[in-house]
Amino acid sequence: MHDDSDRASYTVRGCLVERSTSAGIGVAGADAVIEQTLARDMQPNEWGAGVGIVAAQPALFSEARADLTLRSCRVERARGAGVVVSGSDGDIEGVEILDTQLTSDGVAGSGIVVMKHFYAPFGEASASIRWVTIAGGYEGGIEVFGATASIEHSRVSGILPPTADGYDAADGIIATWFDPPGVGGEFDLHRSDVTVADSHIQANERAGVSAFGSDVALSNSLLECNPIPLNSEAIAAPGTISDGGGNICACGADIDICQVLSSQLQAPSPPDPATF
Repeated sequence: MHDDSDRASYTVRGCLVERSTSAGIGVAGADAVIEQTLARDMQPNEWGAGVGIVAAQPALFSEARADLTLRSCRVERARGAGVVVSGSDGDIEGVEILDTQLTSDGVAGSGIVVMKHFYAPFGEASASIRWVTIAGGYEGGIEVFGATASIEHSRVSGILPPTADGYDAADGIIATWFDPPGVGGEFDLHRSDVTVADSHIQANERAGVSAFGSDVALSNSLLECNPIPLNSEAIAAPGTISDGGGNICACGADIDICQVLSSQLQAPSPPDPATF
């Protein structure tokens, strides 16, 4: 059993973090409050990633969870992902994540990634995301892998497909299943459970919201000028997007009924935790 008696905690407030390698700020199995801070222009590590802010375990097989509170911050031009919550908990409010860049291999450049611990026996991941703006990036604005997330009063726009061959996701919000390698070679399927409310998903190149073998509850949201507003795929398990009412699918003067399609889209793969 993990002993939290010597657990570290710290606060970062009103700081500028720039041009650091691998990650701007890392929270490893600790409690952190980060406020009114700008992280920008992270430089790639040996795997080609330079995440803005990451909350994760201190080691791949550790049971120690990070607890991140991120408020009124901005992340600009991170590489691979703006914010990552891996096997940990994140409370993200009033954050701007702008122009996330691709990893050096052209695979991913997501705004926020919430993912279960890569090794099955350990930590679930969760995030509360409120009043967040994600503008520009690749693959997914908010990606949830085998985890839970609530998204409220947020805006996601301008997501493009990665440049690497075989990677074509370009969705505003992605909820997907995660089948991480378990200790002893076992596998354990984890669905994502995501709620989206009072949000604006705009001009993403593939889909507005997509569910791959996972569940999304959507309400009071505007899906604007996404080629496929809502998409679900049965991958290992059914994918569902439930309509809680108040949703609008539109582009310019054209307003359509919000329908969930199955367009045979490919789900993205979770990032390898070694990259951050």
